[in-house]
Amino acid sequence: MNTDGPGTVPDNGGAEVEGLSASDWVTGNRDASVVVIEYGDFQCPACGAYHPILKQLKSEFGDRVAFVYRHFPLRSIHQNAEASARATEAAGKQGKFWEMHDVLFERQTEWGNQLGAIGLINGYAEELGLDMERYEADLKSDEIADLVNEDLQSAIRNGLSSTPTFVLDGKVIQTPRSVGEFQTLLNTALNPEQ
Repeated sequence: MNTDGPGTVPDNGGAEVEGLSASDWVTGNRDASVVVIEYGDFQCPACGAYHPILKQLKSEFGDRVAFVYRHFPLRSIHQNAEASARATEAAGKQGKFWEMHDVLFERQTEWGNQLGAIGLINGYAEELGLDMERYEADLKSDEIADLVNEDLQSAIRNGLSSTPTFVLDGKVIQTPRSVGEFQTLLNTALNPEQ
């Protein structure tokens, strides 16, 4: 475990992580000079614990920071990781990626460890008012599978091994232990001369 403090580099040796791509889901200011990328898994309890922290940061820094979510489904330990990632992408085809993202994290305890959780997840899609016929077709499509796999391959290429993993301006950072540590990192990135 890296104990040097927040902002220090973990297991990938500080390698640069590729920046924004056309397929990235971004909230906040896409053109911001500061970019935070989260590699996450919707079934990961730690990712779920960070969700309210990230919502607070998005509210506080949203006009000055680009917040990106990339799928890193840990399929070997999370049976619903792939289905939940695909569900957000299918919802995204109808303009509801972030809504599904939020629902999955906020209701993670309902579906996370359920066998056949796709039924619950599809229920959330219905609650969001999605065209269910289109959603279900997209859910099974190669296009959606490819989008999830593209993010997964990005994580693998960059030597990432756990979720959540955060990247700040192209560098993997040690996961901040609190909202205060995250705020400090973002303020430093926004004001490098101070």
